[in-house]
Amino acid sequence: MSDTVLPEDELIAFIKPRLKSLGFRKKNKRWTKATGDFTLVFFIQGSAYSKENYYIRPGVFINDCPGKEFYYYGHFDTEIRQSTPQQILEDALTFFHEWTDRDLIIARAKAFVEWE
Repeated sequence: MSDTVLPEDELIAFIKPRLKSLGFRKKNKRWTKATGDFTLVFFIQGSAYSKENYYIRPGVFINDCPGKEFYYYGHFDTEIRQSTPQQILEDALTFFHEWTDRDLIIARAKAFVEWE
């Protein structure tokens, strides 16, 4: 990531109360929320190359999936581009919604392996 759009502390100040109101628990720069079959993760990861840069990585764990402990971000994860705090939150919530929809996950898995 070359230039940050938003200082990390400003993103955290915006995200923290909103994720808390949605039931997420914070530990360091990681917020998690168990939702039954899934655990949602919103993670802000610092860059190894620059203190000013960071990555926004939402993820979804399937709770009863063997090997869960071997995945850091989630069984499904992505990186969100830096933009406005509101857009980052919207993008994360959209990701969570899509990757906890069982029918959508099944359809994507079938398309991946070309089942018909």
